[in-house]
Amino acid sequence: MIICSICGKSENITETNIGNFYCHDCDSLTEKCAECGCLDVADNMYEYYGDFYCKDCFEHFVECIECGDYIRKSDAESIYDGYICEDCKASKYTYCYICDELVHDNDLHYADGYPLCPDCYDSETTTCDNCGTTVLRNNAHSDEYIDLCDDCFRSEYYRCTECGNFVRSDFVNWYDDEPYCSDCIPVTCIRDYSYKPTPRYYGGKDEYDHFMGVELEIDSGDDRDDCAEEILSVINSDAERVYCKYDGSLNEGFEIVSHPMTLAYHMTHMPWEKLIKIAKDYGFISHDAGTCGLHIHYNRKALGITNEEQDVTIMKILFFIERFWTQIVKFSRRTLNQLNQYARRYGIKGEPKELLDRAKNSGRYYAVNLNNRHTIEFRMFRGTLNYVSFIATLQFVHELVEVMKSIDLDDLINMTWDSFIQRIMNKYKELDAYLKQRGLDCSIDPPIISSYEDAYREGNEDYIPDNFREYVAPEQDDNVAYHVEELLA
Repeated sequence: MIICSICGKSENITETNIGNFYCHDCDSLTEKCAECGCLDVADNMYEYYGDFYCKDCFEHFVECIECGDYIRKSDAESIYDGYICEDCKASKYTYCYICDELVHDNDLHYADGYPLCPDCYDSETTTCDNCGTTVLRNNAHSDEYIDLCDDCFRSEYYRCTECGNFVRSDFVNWYDDEPYCSDCIPVTCIRDYSYKPTPRYYGGKDEYDHFMGVELEIDSGDDRDDCAEEILSVINSDAERVYCKYDGSLNEGFEIVSHPMTLAYHMTHMPWEKLIKIAKDYGFISHDAGTCGLHIHYNRKALGITNEEQDVTIMKILFFIERFWTQIVKFSRRTLNQLNQYARRYGIKGEPKELLDRAKNSGRYYAVNLNNRHTIEFRMFRGTLNYVSFIATLQFVHELVEVMKSIDLDDLINMTWDSFIQRIMNKYKELDAYLKQRGLDCSIDPPIISSYEDAYREGNEDYIPDNFREYVAPEQDDNVAYHVEELLA
């Protein structure tokens, strides 16, 4: 006899699709499985959001570890040791760019804008050694020493043509339009303009001595590589005293750069006269070319022990050059246009301290360039292959610094050109002869009291200050005979 599985009655019995029997009264206590359609007592079924599921069907459901909802396993995403629903997956998880595994957003890392799981972040990324940015290894540029992101590599580095290692753009050497590091650049006598070897110091007692480095530009000669090779073989026969560099401002020339030397070393040990003769033998000119400069780098530490002392000396140098600009121009042998282009003046306006502040915030193409860390650069002199002019210029700069270090600012303000000349003459025969030849051994013009407006307006090539109406820069100097002994007789 068939009886109800709930109450035991035998009347009005209905069989379910899972083999259970219920009477008419108890049938109302059953529920239909939303998945397979079977009937069973509600207490034996699982209710989920108003639907009932039999035990067999509910085994195909899993609980989302994020929100706790039950979802069909076929609709769930396996993650870690559990499952997540589509909503939680979309709002809280991201696929790793490399391994394609789902990663909780809290555990996510990024490189080059791509999402990565912790394992891939550790194994597949590197740090740019220039800017610190994390990048994918496949997107990084690497040599045997460092890794670089694409931005840093393209904006600040080159890869050496020979060894493949990176070279910062500040230190790259070019040869036949190819970049090289300093170790691999093919042996050549004339270096790239950016070439900066470690300085070698000649003469002097310590780091505070009056070292001067010279940049002498020459142009318009023949066989510049052969000329440079001979200069280096003669001048550097027992020690590297000079090196040669290309300069884009020259036509077919190059510049000869000395290592730092004291004035005494320049005069007695450095064979400048031999160097000048070699350059002339190859047909090179300097002053007469109209394209060349003679720049002198002066050791900052010689100007004072502390930065404050150095600033005071620099301030007095700037003030002197501005105040006696007329005389400085005539000493320099530059044309006004050359000065405006390569070595313009700052102009006096207000107190000397204001002049120093203005110079510190200006570019390099001024009479005195302050942009170098270890030196100040005197740029106002025209190049020359005349030994008297050349060595007199070094003597003049050396004496100018010595006077500016020792003089009080009040005395400087009241100084005349005559009183300055009296301080520096009768020490070096070349400087004395040069000053006499140029008519600078006496007062030629009153000092400039205010020159800021003139300095500003000189940027216009048509403007000539009143004190230069009659000035004509010498066209020649390289082969001018100074007759030193006659001039000093």
